[in-house]
Amino acid sequence: MRSRFLCVMLLASSLISEAPNLLGQPPVGRRTIDLDQDLFQALVNANRFADAIELCQARSRGADPRSDLAAKWAVRTSQALSAKQLVNETFTDAETQAVQEPVSQLLIAYPDQARSFFLEAQQRRVQRDAARHAVLRAAISPSDNDQNEAAAGRLVRAANEMEALSERIADERSRLSGSRDLDSQQQIADLTRLEQSLQIDLVSLSLLQTELFSRGSQDGVAAAVSAEQAAVAAQAKLPNGSAARSEIERLRIESILRADQAKRADGEWKQAIAKETGLRSPQWLALRIRIDLALDQIPQAESRLASFYGTTPRSAPLSVEMDLARLEYLIQSTQNGVVGSWLDEIGKRGGPYARRRAEAWSLNYLKQSSIGSRPKVDPSIIAAQAKDWLRRGELTRAAELLSAAAAAETDMSRAISRAIEAAAAWKKAGASSKAAEILSDIALSKPRGRGAAAAHLQAIVLAAASNESGVAEKVEAMLRRNLDQWPQGKAADGARRWLVKLLESRSRPIDAAVAATRVADVDLDSKQLGRILAQWRSAFRSIDPSQATDFNTQLEEAFASLRKNPAGVGTHRLIFALVADRSWLLGLPSANAAEPPWIDALIEFRKTGNEDQGLSTIPEAEREDVISRLMLDGRGEPSRRRAIASLIETWFESRDREPPPSLGYVERLLWLNQTSEAIGMANSLVKSSPDSAKAIQGVAELLGSSRDAEARKEAIGWWDQLAAGSTSGSDVWHRAKLAAIRLLAATGQNDQARQRAKYILLTKPDLPLDLRRRYRAAAN
Repeated sequence: MRSRFLCVMLLASSLISEAPNLLGQPPVGRRTIDLDQDLFQALVNANRFADAIELCQARSRGADPRSDLAAKWAVRTSQALSAKQLVNETFTDAETQAVQEPVSQLLIAYPDQARSFFLEAQQRRVQRDAARHAVLRAAISPSDNDQNEAAAGRLVRAANEMEALSERIADERSRLSGSRDLDSQQQIADLTRLEQSLQIDLVSLSLLQTELFSRGSQDGVAAAVSAEQAAVAAQAKLPNGSAARSEIERLRIESILRADQAKRADGEWKQAIAKETGLRSPQWLALRIRIDLALDQIPQAESRLASFYGTTPRSAPLSVEMDLARLEYLIQSTQNGVVGSWLDEIGKRGGPYARRRAEAWSLNYLKQSSIGSRPKVDPSIIAAQAKDWLRRGELTRAAELLSAAAAAETDMSRAISRAIEAAAAWKKAGASSKAAEILSDIALSKPRGRGAAAAHLQAIVLAAASNESGVAEKVEAMLRRNLDQWPQGKAADGARRWLVKLLESRSRPIDAAVAATRVADVDLDSKQLGRILAQWRSAFRSIDPSQATDFNTQLEEAFASLRKNPAGVGTHRLIFALVADRSWLLGLPSANAAEPPWIDALIEFRKTGNEDQGLSTIPEAEREDVISRLMLDGRGEPSRRRAIASLIETWFESRDREPPPSLGYVERLLWLNQTSEAIGMANSLVKSSPDSAKAIQGVAELLGSSRDAEARKEAIGWWDQLAAGSTSGSDVWHRAKLAAIRLLAATGQNDQARQRAKYILLTKPDLPLDLRRRYRAAAN
């Protein structure tokens, strides 16, 4: 371990002279010769985070936990962890706590630690870094509202925590101000520097909010104005000539520039430089160049860039702010061929975090398309960067950039292609819901792009595979949206069939039939017509009698447009003949020459009762539905029952056999006044039924509904048999007892009906109130 540490120290020493401060430390604090700090910073800048942490551990080993030394190295350990987390894909709340842990543990163990305010400040700066990370992620995923809201929330929390700490430090300074001893005076000086640095952090956080919005948008301008106000308020707390005040002045002018006030920013910059000749840092130069670009002063920007970068930009002194200014210059001057390579170079010069900032910077220009101007960055550049990350295995990063490129692409077909690539990356990264979201959003926003409908359908497949609650409702809504947007073609056919199956699985047969009927005229062929017919017949067989009105209404509405299509007339007439109520048959279109004669004969019989030869030619495959429909007609109109039962009987006679035992057959025999035969068929039905209780109830209800005394008497026997086979006091038992009592009363056997009712009231004293009332009514 010791030999490894010595190697680390030697390597760090070799990097010191070339490694500037990438952590963005403000120009505030003591200026001391601190070799350890230089070594630490060099390791962090080289992304050698493990070595930096080992250096911290070695230097703090054996230090008194209450000492300045222990606090200093705990802070640096946390800084190294934070820098490491900034280059990762996530900076979650749990990861934030882990990064804060070196200082948090010291504070918990030693709350009276001499540098407790500095330890707390590092905790707040970790929150600041997490907020920066969240903002960059949001900038790369501009359409992700949840991510934008999360980033905004982190900014607010970080600012509030930092503001509260700054106020506590101010209070402590005031408390110490009455003391004249050297130790107190030194503490006051240290706390003053710390408070000033926190003011810079607060203004930086306020300015960071502008990066959540498109350049020049109303929200972006409003955020910039708010940042300027924060800078003005901070300056009022700082002494003239202090390094902190100068840095906040730069941030204030930056806010003015981001508020789309380039001329004012120009004047303020010149005024600031005239006042303080020392303001010649790369950050101030970068700001000047970006003001030049905003004023369209390209030659001036070129000259200033040349003075910094010379002829070989990659060899220039490292400054992330200057690198971003050069990136903006390349974008503004439409040198798209160089933008991609400069993005790579920024990553090489400044590391992964600088690269991420540069990508977010570029994407902000892409977002300008959302406020009416053309993007100044070719989306293909961003897509190329994404594919580079894909090759390196950085799936989430690649997916985010491809998503942004797709959203900004003006060519609809290329946008769909980018979205498909982004979805593949998201899926490979284990984020199927993100994959579904980008495919859906881009397909709907670029509906005329090649493959848009199919891409949206694939988005639905991905959404359906998730384990989220309410996935069925979400998939249904997406399928309906797909059919609304692309009502014809192969994709529409697939979406329609999927929607039908989904609705069937959710026990919504009528909705499934309606969905099957929504077919564009150009796609209406024999295959589609066959599906429509099958779906409505299936719905008719499965609906409850209480759904009949809704069924007929939706059937009429579904065929409103189809009836105008010559290809659909035959199916329209057939469906209505087989399943619609008689009242809906009056407005049917006329038959065409190709229609089988039995359809018109059936419609005429149902409308008027007139029989036609064509009725005898109804195909076997159609007769089950025809019989079901005619039986419903008969139940609704008793005057037509005999004719209907007679017609159905002829179909069985023509086949030289009786129909199988069924409640329908029992009912038709009663309609034909063949009571004895109906009773015999009822007996056969009960004997052959696998569910005898259900069969008994069915025949009892049918026979009891007849006006024939013999049938009613038989029904009373069946109700008694059902009660005898049921648990005493159960719902079925009471239903059977009450039905038998009502039939006894209806057939003039009032004394027996009262006797039965009174007996149950006597033997069942704990009857529920509703049942007791019904038995009392029967007894009276």
